[in-house]
Amino acid sequence: VEKERFNIFTLTEDRSEYEVFRNRGMDFFSEPQMSACLYRSESADRLILKISHPVSDAAGVRDIAGILSGIYNRLADEPDFRPNPSLNGSRGLWHILSHVPWYAHPRIFLNYAHEMLGASIPFKTHSVPIGNTSENAGMYVTRHIAKEEVANMVGYAKKYDATINDVLLAAIFRALSKTGEWEAGTALRMAMTIDLRRYLPERKAESIANFSSIEIVTYGTDMEDSFESTLTHVVGMIGKRK
Repeated sequence: VEKERFNIFTLTEDRSEYEVFRNRGMDFFSEPQMSACLYRSESADRLILKISHPVSDAAGVRDIAGILSGIYNRLADEPDFRPNPSLNGSRGLWHILSHVPWYAHPRIFLNYAHEMLGASIPFKTHSVPIGNTSENAGMYVTRHIAKEEVANMVGYAKKYDATINDVLLAAIFRALSKTGEWEAGTALRMAMTIDLRRYLPERKAESIANFSSIEIVTYGTDMEDSFESTLTHVVGMIGKRK
């Protein structure tokens, strides 16, 4: 990227300029793959980070937000503080694989083959019917969930030895089964990512990169009557994969 184009930070007090930044796409071939906009208003400041997938996965973006938050908080007490970035950390997948013993490789490959088989039998997958979305393309919608509601979900999940992700996954599968015309013999499936940093000694990579893997969860061709039964089903599937 040419030096004169490497302007990755925007500071504005104009709401319209903030909205333009938020909805603008990113050129993956000629622009910086990270950018930030700080919108300062009378009520609050808002910081948007844009990071392309070639640079980092979602867990890496979370790490970036954590690093920036740490710098921000430290500057409150140490105005002269300057961060010391790690520029030589590994971004390769070997960073993960080096911690996997050789004797576990056959089981990993067998698990992968079993997963691919489950993702193709039955062949048909029920999907959400999507109409013409060109009018709303590129627009973001923000929703806030109250802390009390999240706390209730966590408490409910614990009753079934589940995580909040298990509860959300169960809810998504049930919603999917009621959306569109679900044909007999068509499977309910969900593709999601797994953060491989969990297998590192400190669950933290040396650098920001893509360290995730895709997991395809095949629920099946039938849906139970109660949410509790669906959640139990999901907990069993996810627990086995873990």
